[in-house]
Formats: sequence, C-alpha cells, structure tokens
Amino acid sequence: MRRDAVVRLKGGATVVPVRNTNEITDDAGERGLLQLIVPQAFLLADPDPSARAVSELVYGEAVRLEETKAGFAFVVAARDNYAGWVDAASIADITSAGTDRIWVPAAPVRAAPDIKDPVLFTLPLSADVAVTERHDQWLKLADGNWISTTHARPIKESAEDPVALAETLFAGTPYVWGGKTPQGCDCSGMLQTCLLLCGITVPRDSGPQLEVMSLMEEAEIDGSKRGLIAGFAGHIGFMNDDTHLIHANATACSVSIDPLSEVIEIVRKSDGPNSYRGLFRLQPV
Repeated sequence: MRRDAVVRLKGGATVVPVRNTNEITDDAGERGLLQLIVPQAFLLADPDPSARAVSELVYGEAVRLEETKAGFAFVVAARDNYAGWVDAASIADITSAGTDRIWVPAAPVRAAPDIKDPVLFTLPLSADVAVTERHDQWLKLADGNWISTTHARPIKESAEDPVALAETLFAGTPYVWGGKTPQGCDCSGMLQTCLLLCGITVPRDSGPQLEVMSLMEEAEIDGSKRGLIAGFAGHIGFMNDDTHLIHANATACSVSIDPLSEVIEIVRKSDGPNSYRGLFRLQPV
C-alpha cells in the first residue's frame, strides 16, 4: 500500500498516514544524519548509564547529533524528533541507505545463509537494514550478514491494520517505560510502532499523539470501534472491538486486552475523574 493512501481498518474505521520524510536515503550524510549501529538502545534523560529511559532507538534509525559528553551523544531521532542521550559508540556515519524493515519481533542475523549457522544477534521489529542481494530464502545485508526473507519487507511496503499488528506482534509484551519493541514497550511506544508499520508517523508520547487526532462524538462513530484510539491523560491504546482495548499498561505490566470500562475506572482512581478523554481517530493531513 502506498504511504499516501488511506489505511482502511477492519470494521470500517479509517486513518490517514502522515508522510515520513526522515527515513535514511542516499543523501542522509549530506543532511548531517548518523544511524544506530547496535540492535537497539534506550534514549536516556541524562548522559549516565543509570539515567531514566525516555524512548528507544532501533538498528538503522537515523539521528542528528547535537553534542557529546562523557562518552555519550545527545541525539534527535529523525523519525519523531525525540531527543535523548545514547552511548556515543552506538551511532556512526551512514554508509548504506536502508531498503528493508524488520517485520518480526526479533530477526536472527547470521554470517552465512544457512538456518544452522549460529545467530550473531537479533534485530528488533521496525529496524531498518540495507539489503544488497535478494535470494529465494535469504537477504544479504550491507555488512555481509544474512537474514531470512520472511523477516523483512521493503520499507515502502506497509500494513493495513495497526490493531492486528498490536495483537500479533505485541500481545503479552512486558511493559517497559520508554520501550517501543516486542522486547518491551510502553503504551505510546507500541502505538507508534504499529502505526509506523502502516506508513503512519505520529509523535512519541501519548499527549502529543492525541494532539494529532480528532476526538469523536458518539454520534460520529458509525459501525465498529475497532481501530479507534482510546485516549487518557498519560495513557493510550487501540480499540480492538467495540468494548475492549489493547494497550501496554502498568497494571498487567504487559500488553493486554481489557474492557475499556475497567481501564477507565482504574485510570480514574489513579489520575482523577477527568482522566479519560474519549475515543479518537487520526486527523486527515
């Protein structure tokens, strides 16, 4: 599906993608971008390994370097303009533009195109890789390593249903503050990654995410609520049917599917009676 096409969700709800102009392309170096060269790394609030995580980067993700300090680099992520500190050794100049994106929770990387070859490391969901050779079962990467053809898709390809991605790729994922992969995620990180795989870019945090969405009146909701987004003060999740949402949450400490009514009561007890904002859809752009 084209990135500028309307994404049609099961049940009839629709969202409209925002074009992402910050992917790594051949002129990325000229634009002053670097990229993450380790499988994944948390963006930290301070240049200290014990600092709190604020978000996460994945392999191949482009960043803009702002400053270095004590072995750390302060960077701005090109995908969402989120800023934080990472180990300076985890980023490097871009040598090859990404061509494909990882579409499984963890893609094994091998030195040879052989299923029995030892796994060197794994790449997380939504990591971008540069493919130099395509074979029936294997993709050769720019660094000489190999991944299965079933574990990645060309970057320009996208899914149609972000809720299905949440259900199949994130259900049961541990809750990790700042995370955005099936190894660990928070509520807005899961939502952002699932929408990214549908060709939609949104901000990183739940508050700014709701700002690019439209609150729906009950009379506007025609048909299934699947695909609408339940918004709270400091929390967010996908409706996966008319009465339940799938969300990363601290109560279950994982990604779970729960009745919306129960989640509203839990959040109201902790964050106040006005903490539930309602059901939202992405605004056309």
